[in-house]
Amino acid sequence: MGIHETITHTVVFQEPGIHFHHPSATGVKNEKETKILVVEDNKEMQRFLQKILSEFYSITTADDGTEGLKLVGEIGPDLVLTDVMMPGMNGNEFCRILKTDLNTSHIPVLILTALSSVENQLEGFETGADDYVVKPFDDRVLLMRIRNLLDSRAILREKFTKAHGEWNEEMQKFQPDKELLDTATTIIEHHLIDSNFSVDVLASELNLSRSSLHRKLRALTNQSATEFVKFVRINKSIKLIEGGETNIDEICFKVGFNSHSYYSMCFRKQLGQTPSDYINRIRRVSK
Repeated sequence: MGIHETITHTVVFQEPGIHFHHPSATGVKNEKETKILVVEDNKEMQRFLQKILSEFYSITTADDGTEGLKLVGEIGPDLVLTDVMMPGMNGNEFCRILKTDLNTSHIPVLILTALSSVENQLEGFETGADDYVVKPFDDRVLLMRIRNLLDSRAILREKFTKAHGEWNEEMQKFQPDKELLDTATTIIEHHLIDSNFSVDVLASELNLSRSSLHRKLRALTNQSATEFVKFVRINKSIKLIEGGETNIDEICFKVGFNSHSYYSMCFRKQLGQTPSDYINRIRRVSK
């Protein structure tokens, strides 16, 4: 199916006591590389969700919260969709665990429930849920809510390098993740001239595995762990230049680059100009 084609079929799902009528969504972007984990104990509902979502996303299913937690660690989903009413670990508890674990706190969680009271919805949001859809629902609404959550995270990642002030402001609602990035930045800055500093050292000081750190940084900044370290080093060099330093070889050393040419290449990739060009621009502005 093309990216902007319209789905014309209508799906009707019947659960005891609840009627679902689902005319499908129009124009939802096909993102098969995006992974969604569906945690749902009702097999009929699970199959139904898999059917409407697999048109656009890569879907993995779990029968309960315990299995869901195991799969989150294995597949690293881009979004989790969970029912609130499940035996054993319910959706709210499942969400709370995800959102209080630094390995998974960045993953958007959308909760489905037949409980429509304000109190029930507040309980879901208090666990850290990013959105809440009440049954019965139109599948177009569900698909749009999912796309909006994914798009908002993608926009936030773009702002990390292009509009850092806006990124900082919007990250206030994701405090555990912002605190992690602030801590990671501080660690890197404390090791700027340490030639033995590596991504493994950074992950260890953050109490994360290398793979978990890489996954989080991709989700939050659109950068690998190695790219993030270089990003922090270049930003520190910018502050040195803006503070009056002009010897590029000395700046290289102070921010952990052993090669003048490699530093210049990384600087240009990040800012679109060479260090020399940036120094000259600062001089012109300060006159």
